[in-house]
Amino acid sequence: MDRTDVTFVRESFARIRHDGTFIDAFYDCFLAASPEVVEKFQYIDMDHQAVMMRASLDMLIPDESGGLPREDLVRTLAKVHGPGMAAIPDRLYALWLDSLITTLEQFDPDFDAQLEACWRRVVQVGIDRMIGFANS
Repeated sequence: MDRTDVTFVRESFARIRHDGTFIDAFYDCFLAASPEVVEKFQYIDMDHQAVMMRASLDMLIPDESGGLPREDLVRTLAKVHGPGMAAIPDRLYALWLDSLITTLEQFDPDFDAQLEACWRRVVQVGIDRMIGFANS
């Protein structure tokens, strides 16, 4: 993974991570993306989910070395979202990422096409690994 991408994503995340409305705005966007998403979150405590979302982003964004996200953390996310638990279909991860990008665009004053591409490249690595672990 490109260290520059990771640095840009970490800087962007630092700009928005403490905004108390970011996660709510993300979930508003994500839930509006598909009735299937609404169904998956029907009985979820959204306050708890907001805490988990922030933690999930921390897990999916590698440290500044540019390496892969920690395997044990990604495996944990895969298990929670996989067939035995939340049973999130692979296709919803694209909606999740699109919703994240849409929300970042609204909240990060430095967001541009280059930063969007960095976010997509960095987070997609974690998503692909989650899907691989969940389906293995």
